[in-house]
Amino acid sequence: MKQLLLTNLAALLLWGTAPAEGQTCSNPYAPIAEITALGIQPDNDGGTILDFSRVGYHYGDVENPDIPIVKKIKPPKRGADATELIQQAVDEVAALPYKQRGAILLKAGLYNVSGSIRIKDSGIVIRGEGANPDNGTYIHSTRTDDGSKTSSSLFVFAGTGKREVSRPVKLNIVEDAPVGQFWIRVSNPTEFAVGNNIIVHAETPMTLISDLRMDQIPTRKGYPEGAGRWNEQTINRKDMERVITKIAGDTLWLENPISMSLLARYNRGYVAKYHYKNRIRECGIEDIYMDCVYAFDTDENHCWTAVTFNTAEHCWARHLEGKYFGFSLVFMSSQAKNITVSDCKMGEHKSNIKGNRRYPFLIAGQLCLVKDCYSTDARHAYATSGARTNGPNVFLRCRGIRTHTDTGPHHRWATGTLYDNVVVEGRINIQDRCWMGPGHGWAGVNEVLWNCEADAVAVQSPWVCGANYSIGTIGENWGGYRKERPEGVWISHGKHVSPQSLYEAQLARRRKLQPGGVFDVK
Repeated sequence: MKQLLLTNLAALLLWGTAPAEGQTCSNPYAPIAEITALGIQPDNDGGTILDFSRVGYHYGDVENPDIPIVKKIKPPKRGADATELIQQAVDEVAALPYKQRGAILLKAGLYNVSGSIRIKDSGIVIRGEGANPDNGTYIHSTRTDDGSKTSSSLFVFAGTGKREVSRPVKLNIVEDAPVGQFWIRVSNPTEFAVGNNIIVHAETPMTLISDLRMDQIPTRKGYPEGAGRWNEQTINRKDMERVITKIAGDTLWLENPISMSLLARYNRGYVAKYHYKNRIRECGIEDIYMDCVYAFDTDENHCWTAVTFNTAEHCWARHLEGKYFGFSLVFMSSQAKNITVSDCKMGEHKSNIKGNRRYPFLIAGQLCLVKDCYSTDARHAYATSGARTNGPNVFLRCRGIRTHTDTGPHHRWATGTLYDNVVVEGRINIQDRCWMGPGHGWAGVNEVLWNCEADAVAVQSPWVCGANYSIGTIGENWGGYRKERPEGVWISHGKHVSPQSLYEAQLARRRKLQPGGVFDVK
């Protein structure tokens, strides 16, 4: 019992002082014991490693479902174009009452598709009979327009409308909240209710940008003076989408931790309710092989992305294989949330090898999980993109072969990503990318490498507002593009740590302490 109390005390110290009702020996919000055993200290603002266990389809509380088939189609004869055939099937299922919708089975065979298939309603699944071009369901994009300019996608899962926020008249967060914390104190608690969808907006004023030295980014050759330097307009987009699980006094409890510290010296931020007119959910795509026409290895007049999730939540992609696309197999855009991508392969990209190309699995959204995936010939095999990428997000047990550049956060202050047992040929970097892009700057903060492997690794931490972690990483520490930047937190470099997977250990612990799921809050 003494050891249990000591462990729990260490966990509470790492996570800050919660409201009294949360401070018990079975606190579901405390770190797993293995994290405390590694001796990780809070950052300068009291924050530490996030709980990453609440990501993906329905927060990982349930497995991806096996949806009943409601419609079957066969490939057209003699290779005729199948775009209208598939879209008509989608529209027919969308016209059904929600509870009668389900999976559309694309029987084995070849489907030539000249355009995009758009799923705009909830409860629709696209299913094949195997991700094999010889005896499974084979979808071949025949479009030959400039994919790099049109950002063309073969399948687009997207509702309608943008996120609408009931922004408060003034900033309403009344107390600093370090990264990793599950609660926030506000000045107007009576305006909220349990179950509200909210954003937690972290301010990124010029004082923070200046402290990060991102107003001093050197000008990249060939660009106007000052191009790429951060400002409040380009970077002030830190909106963490959360759900209120409990209200106690002026304290709002959340289903997921915050991924960026909310600090008085940077004006903290605000909490506000949000809604979408039609953000679709319960959609998926599975068991399909997809590729596209191309003329030569650097050809870019072809389909750019196989599957895009945009304005979608609690959706999935699984057992997909793709080849030749110039950008992604699966792209989770900034309006995507709680997407699980599992057991997918992407290879042999056809494009020039330069910017905005070859991101086979790219997260720009929130609370997404990419696991057991494989890629070849990528530039950024497993990456996040941009200031709107707010964690937690997780890449788990992913492999990258013949990568042309690095895996990791790609630009402009992504927050809270876990790279767990990610193995790549090439580099994994969490660093200040400075003028690259131009103006990528600090690519990410509160990012974690856990038992990853690469030829070379760079993990740096910004001067303020968080830290980055390399734990159990195997690979040369090459120092990063700007070697004078502060080193991140390195633990057990060159030797893996226990548990083997941080995500799975956190998930197992949460399921034990919250058997009813992330909303099981006492």
